Amino acid sequence: MLVILLVPPTILLAYSISERHRNETSSIYAKSLTLARTSVDNASSLLNEAHYILDGMIARPLIRALDPSRCDPILHDLRFWYREFANLSVIDRSGQVICNSTSEVAQKLPNYSIRKWFRSATESKSFTIGEPIIGGTTNLWIVPLVQPMVDENANLMGFLSLTVNMARFKPSFVREEFPAGTEVSIIDSSGAYVARSVDTEAKNWLGQQSPIAHLLKMVLDTQGNAATSVRYQSEGGSEIVASFMGVQRSNWHVIAEIPMGAITTRARDVTIFNMAIVFLVLAAAIGAATFVIRKIERPISSIVATAVKQMRGDRTARAAELGPTEIITVARQFNLMLDARDQAERDRVGANERITYMAHHDLLTGLANRTLFLEGIDDARVRLRSRGEPFTVFMLDLDGFKDINDSFGHPAGDTLLREAGQRIKSVLCETDILARLGGDEFALLRSGGTSDPDDSSTLAIKIMEILACPFDIDGSKVVINTSIGIAQAPADGVEPDDLIKKADLALYRRKSDGRNGYCFFESRMTADADARMQLGQDLRDAILNGELAVHYQSIIDISTRKPCGAEALVRWRHSRRGDIPCDKFIPLAEESGLIIPLGEFVLQRACADAVNWPSETKVAVNLSSAQFRSANLLDVILHTLAESGLAPDRLELEITESLMIETQFDILPVFHQLKKLGISIALDDFGTGYSSLSYLTMFPFNRIKIDKSFTQSIIMRTECAAIVSSVLMLGRELGLSVTAEGVETEEQFELLRSRGTHAVQGYLFGRPCPVSELDLVSPRFIQSTASAA
Repeated sequence: MLVILLVPPTILLAYSISERHRNETSSIYAKSLTLARTSVDNASSLLNEAHYILDGMIARPLIRALDPSRCDPILHDLRFWYREFANLSVIDRSGQVICNSTSEVAQKLPNYSIRKWFRSATESKSFTIGEPIIGGTTNLWIVPLVQPMVDENANLMGFLSLTVNMARFKPSFVREEFPAGTEVSIIDSSGAYVARSVDTEAKNWLGQQSPIAHLLKMVLDTQGNAATSVRYQSEGGSEIVASFMGVQRSNWHVIAEIPMGAITTRARDVTIFNMAIVFLVLAAAIGAATFVIRKIERPISSIVATAVKQMRGDRTARAAELGPTEIITVARQFNLMLDARDQAERDRVGANERITYMAHHDLLTGLANRTLFLEGIDDARVRLRSRGEPFTVFMLDLDGFKDINDSFGHPAGDTLLREAGQRIKSVLCETDILARLGGDEFALLRSGGTSDPDDSSTLAIKIMEILACPFDIDGSKVVINTSIGIAQAPADGVEPDDLIKKADLALYRRKSDGRNGYCFFESRMTADADARMQLGQDLRDAILNGELAVHYQSIIDISTRKPCGAEALVRWRHSRRGDIPCDKFIPLAEESGLIIPLGEFVLQRACADAVNWPSETKVAVNLSSAQFRSANLLDVILHTLAESGLAPDRLELEITESLMIETQFDILPVFHQLKKLGISIALDDFGTGYSSLSYLTMFPFNRIKIDKSFTQSIIMRTECAAIVSSVLMLGRELGLSVTAEGVETEEQFELLRSRGTHAVQGYLFGRPCPVSELDLVSPRFIQSTASAA
């Protein structure tokens, strides 16, 4: 009898221990492979992107010319496109750097001929990853990536290189979902550490030999670069599962290590639990063997049958809870144990699914990330080749998002991004893929449709309309617009990176021509981008070579009818293209960072010229937001005034409303310091921006300048006349002088004079001219008016 009663619990105990150990071991192996694959995807994506950038640079004739004067500005401009990479360099065959993206004009450039990666790249003539080093300017660990440049006969011409912060390769994972002691690392083929998930500083382990480097050699000898998992015993005696996986375009390998100790602990707990069940069954059998022998035969048989079914793979089988209370308790505990085992299996599957999800989705919006988006384009490309299905890539940018982020804070900005993503999804098909690539930049893949541009236009309009509806941010209604760039396959190409780049060029064109719209890629956009880059290089040369000029336009005091100052305006006469309009090269200077040296040149030239003018006249100089954000603005102004000898009260700085929107309170201390020096500050183009009256009370302005669009329509449009009158009244109440720009007729002049305008400027008193032609005593209009009087 006792033997019969002990058989089922014994079978259950043996089966439970075996099943638990098998499941836990399988879970550890699966998690280890998933961790390795996620880190490989991250490293491979970064290396592929770097390889794509280097290949794209090599294709440029200006780069292949190996001419410092032609390639240096290109690299300077490219660093604003590829902010994740640094120190873009062109190197000749001897290892001498001839230009890079970070050097100043007079800086001596290094020679890399003694570097190990230089010799390796020279011998292989292929993409090479250098040894990690500490960056000279950042003091951070970086790794150089090098692409040889060969001619049509495969002769070596030189090299292109860039560097990546080693922290970008650091593997990461949610530690709470893995056993303690889990680690992911990247080592090279020699077994030296390249990156680790540990939090210690890189100097403590970078380049050191991994203790399991010998396992990597064994895996490479037997399995090559195929994903492989092995089980080994550490120096401390712990059992560990390690998964090895190679990284594309490198000699790097990812190793994900998970200790097996958790399995032993859980197996011990299960054993204790089942032993308790055995003793319960034994106690029940001894206590009531004779009395309940016939009553327990059927429920015991049910438990035995259930155990057999479980061993045969029927995981739904459960024991019937029949018979005496003791047997029912045993059956119930048996069923609870089976339920716990099934729940653990579901938890393991769920954890793997969450890891996979995080590797392919943006955590803020839940949308696809760049990795999943590129995979979607790859799948669409396969369908295009096999079934002829065209597809379209859209790049979207939320206009004005930065202003909202700055005004309401980053949490509000995150809320807007999430809602914007949901709105866009509401007008898409199930087969479309919407991704957030970063910041306020979204990407959309539509496949399975037609190649008709009208279909893409319709979708773009739907997206703009749905996003134009006001957003509720902290109780305020906020409206944003959207700019969209569109590239179509196969018309514009089929490669993922190429299509994204072309859609990005179309987006840039849309934003350049005026935001809130969409634009299709055209082949000339690539040429336009190159031409724009060349114009930027010419502008850089013009600044360095002193080819720019400063012209002046008189400002007339209406009460005295005499010049009270002049506004400095920069002019550029290109040696080949002639006069370049300001609205062409000023935005280019702002985008490329050249606006700072350009602005300093205008300030220095204007102050040097104005010191020779009558003592009661001022010179007005425009300042950009980039100049205000620079830390040395006050030093530049003080140095310029001291060098030129111009009194501070004869300098007036003009800023636009957009400057305050971009920088807000950051510039307020600078304003007060300028005022203490005696420098005047004018709010330029008033009425064309947000025209927030709070700016006039918050910032210490001396003057308001009415935009010429109101001045030139003051006679024909009553609403413009009303706006001008309102601004004049506002200026009187706040104690601010008011200047009207764009005065071109005597009728406009008389009307402005009668309304109480303090000063005017415009073509009526002469066009901007060189300082040698500037008449600050008796301009043409003042002479004619005086003669008539």
